[in-house]
Amino acid sequence: MPLAKRSFLLLIAFLFCQCCSAQTSALGLEKMQIAYVDMPNPIIVIVENAKCNSISVRTDNGTVTMDGCTCLFRPARHGSAILTVYEDTKDGKQKRGDINVRVRTVPKPELRLAGKTDGYISYSQLLACDGPILELSRFAYDIDQTIKSYIFQVTRGKDEKVLFERKFNSPNTRFDEDTKLALKNVVEGDELHIREAQFVNYKGDIQTINDIDLVVLMLHQN
Repeated sequence: MPLAKRSFLLLIAFLFCQCCSAQTSALGLEKMQIAYVDMPNPIIVIVENAKCNSISVRTDNGTVTMDGCTCLFRPARHGSAILTVYEDTKDGKQKRGDINVRVRTVPKPELRLAGKTDGYISYSQLLACDGPILELSRFAYDIDQTIKSYIFQVTRGKDEKVLFERKFNSPNTRFDEDTKLALKNVVEGDELHIREAQFVNYKGDIQTINDIDLVVLMLHQN
């Protein structure tokens, strides 16, 4: 699934410089010294007094695709990587510097309902909610991940009597009119559950995801 384009030329979050053969090289990463496995991490490459078409980058972990003074670094495994900058000169390919980068796997998103995974939800929050969403906080990139399916339940009492149950499947994973009507009739103490949820990750793989358990806090008032 496609990675959303980002303007990485506007801000270099990390700048590494090393003097080599009286020249300075620089690598700019969007995320400070962090790259993600299987993701095309954009990097700006600068070598003092060198033309972009004379610059190349190699790595010991994954692949690097050059495009002028920018490149896309796609690590193959979790851990670390060394990116080494070279310049093509009349005396051959010359090393201009390198950088150690931490490589992480893409974190799993959380399934949330009105921004929550557990605890309490007010009646007004519930009525304003159109269904669960995937949230991936503190992550550098916009990636395409979608909910595939889940079972939604409303239960009441210690014996968890099921008042309403519905299974949702992609592409219709938002609450339908029947579900919204059932939610209008909940009372304080009723519980909302989302079970057996699955999502499609950025690579197109189907994965399980967290359950949701919430207690309605406010009574429905006419």
